[in-house]
Amino acid sequence: MAGRQRDNEPIFVRADEIGRCPRCSLPVFPYDEFCPYCNHQLKNPHVKVMGRGVGSGAIDDHAGNRVSASAPPLTKQKGGRKMGLKMKVEAPRPVVEDGAHRGTITKIETREGVKKGRKFTYADVYVLEEETGAELKVGYPANVSEKSMLGELLQRFGVVLEVGKEVDVEAALVNRKCQFVTVSKATDAGTFANITRESLKPTA
Repeated sequence: MAGRQRDNEPIFVRADEIGRCPRCSLPVFPYDEFCPYCNHQLKNPHVKVMGRGVGSGAIDDHAGNRVSASAPPLTKQKGGRKMGLKMKVEAPRPVVEDGAHRGTITKIETREGVKKGRKFTYADVYVLEEETGAELKVGYPANVSEKSMLGELLQRFGVVLEVGKEVDVEAALVNRKCQFVTVSKATDAGTFANITRESLKPTA
């Protein structure tokens, strides 16, 4: 706390360098934890109270504005730097109605999953729906045989499966025109169109 006060003399409270950063000497906001210029950590709120007695007047920020001595911080700070909130405006998500659709397979990605405590690898097939431009995906367990779901998908697209030989899944499916059926599924994040696995096949 400040010591003895003279008439009309400002009272300064809890400031190790009154209203200024002790490192760069530039003015700081009331209640700043870090200097916005040099990022120096400030030990106490830099509050300059005008008038007689603590809380009896107003405080000045470094731009010369007068605010209440009990006012909250003027800007949100993180790491001593002013934060701005900028967000990109996104287009509304296309609505894909339940039923039959056409599109193009654009890519295939693998991912790890767990089901009943067991780890699985899935092949996610991405499809661009031609009418709405929506990107949909459908996942298949990533093992290939004549009876597996991914193997049956490859066979529908004309791939001949031979035991012991490798098959290039991307070469067989990517950029292929296709048709499929979607069914909506409600989740906590919203309602989404899901491709039924057995419906994905080349366009007739």
